[in-house]
Amino acid sequence: MEDATTQKIVPEDWDDFVKFISQHRDDIADGRYDLRIEKDWARDLTEEDLLLLIEHCPSSRLTIASATKSARLLDRLARDSSSDIREEVADNPRTPASTLDALAKDSIAAVRMATAGNATTSAQNLERLSQDAVNY
Repeated sequence: MEDATTQKIVPEDWDDFVKFISQHRDDIADGRYDLRIEKDWARDLTEEDLLLLIEHCPSSRLTIASATKSARLLDRLARDSSSDIREEVADNPRTPASTLDALAKDSIAAVRMATAGNATTSAQNLERLSQDAVNY
């Protein structure tokens, strides 16, 4: 949970980023640091490291949602309180159809619109979204 004692960190490069995570894993988990991640880095991190960032580094969630290949992490991010995060999950071409099923019913129109634009969205969901009051 972020508070006044959380320090925002923007690593200079991949090596600096990986080193920081390995040296400060417990501090990150305690909410002392909020790391910002580059999109390319999100593709190369382990699922364990990505999960650590999702849970404790709000500045990284949007980037991870757009870049991760992990169905498990995409499903978790699809339940995020931020509609921006859910929209990125809906835009991610690697988001599984089962996760898109839930996003197709999201209360936020932009999330539903992104779901409609994902090639993995089922025909059934596309049919339902075509009846949506929002014009996709």
